[in-house]
Amino acid sequence: QGSPKAVSRWYYGFAEYGIASTSARLGDTSLAKTAMLATLQSDYWSTDVIRGDETLRKVTGGAWLDSLMTCFETMRQLSASSWPRQPTLVIVPHCFRQNPDGTNSTKRLIALDSLSSRLKDSLRIHRPVILALHGGNASYREFALHWRAVADSLNVVVLIPPGCLRYSANDNSWDDTYNVCDPYITSTLDRYAEVCGYTPETYIAGFSQGANAGIKYGFVHPDRIKGVIAVAGLMDAPLTPEMVQNSAEAGLRICAMSGEYETEGFLGTIKATEHSCDAGKLPFHLDIVPGMAHEVPADLAPRLEHEWAWLENGN
Repeated sequence: QGSPKAVSRWYYGFAEYGIASTSARLGDTSLAKTAMLATLQSDYWSTDVIRGDETLRKVTGGAWLDSLMTCFETMRQLSASSWPRQPTLVIVPHCFRQNPDGTNSTKRLIALDSLSSRLKDSLRIHRPVILALHGGNASYREFALHWRAVADSLNVVVLIPPGCLRYSANDNSWDDTYNVCDPYITSTLDRYAEVCGYTPETYIAGFSQGANAGIKYGFVHPDRIKGVIAVAGLMDAPLTPEMVQNSAEAGLRICAMSGEYETEGFLGTIKATEHSCDAGKLPFHLDIVPGMAHEVPADLAPRLEHEWAWLENGN
């Protein structure tokens, strides 16, 4: 189910926006415009980020930038009917990837509705599940690559859904209001239980905007989510003492990891969430990763392996 072309396209678009933004700050109008054109041609559609980049708007011209984005928005809408289907992906641990003849399957990303009968039978031993939510305007297939080692090291199933808002053939995001996210995440978990025949012990993880949605879902559904894993996350709404108390009584735990060089807008809100949880006696671990900015740590699997016993039972 992998799509190397789609993944490389996402990286290219993200990199081109970085070039456009940096070029604007260096006063290079020509390069900023060229890179901005390449950004949109590669389906990088973080419209709030682009439109909010005042330096980029000033250097390229606000009218030029708005006109360019309007043109590509029209093209995007016209092409939407041809975009490929985006199935929820499942990553099973290494021990499940054996063929009947004893050889190992190299297929790592499996569409949920395409799970074989053999895998479904294996999953009915009540394997825990981590539902992992990618970041805003991102490729969920690229995000899935970070979780293959996690499935193996923790011996869990990782479920990777595309974001509920689709921006292009390859990129998705999450609803900022959370109104669409909640039923969408619930339906994904319900579908897993229906397909695999059991209700798993469930953890929810997320990166950046996905972490924001994951944290909220954990507090709204602490009866369903055992633990939250927030990677380079943020929290755009304050927690009420009642919400924290109810979640603490339900046994919710939160493991967060943010980079040493994370922006204050992100890191500040995570620290505020940590403070609210500490005040309400809800277990919260915040790990500041040295040398990391806004990204998924390269050693995600060993970091989670170190935290797993604590997330499972507090040890």
